Amino acid sequence: MQDYSAGQGFSDEEAGNSMFLALLGDSDPMTYEEAAKSERWRSAIDQEMQAIERNDTWELTTLPSGGKSI
Repeated sequence: MQDYSAGQGFSDEEAGNSMFLALLGDSDPMTYEEAAKSERWRSAIDQEMQAIERNDTWELTTLPSGGKSI
């Protein structure tokens, strides 16, 4: 298995194909919309929001005139 994950012993084409398959594997969502479709990611988001609120990491405020939200 170590050879497989390291790509050792594969031709250039085989190594490229295994890299491509690795990218299509169980990857993280790229957008909130993708994450929201997954129970696992919704749970992670909820836990993170609870931790932020519990630790008083930030507070909601009014955006100043001319400011840009992130």
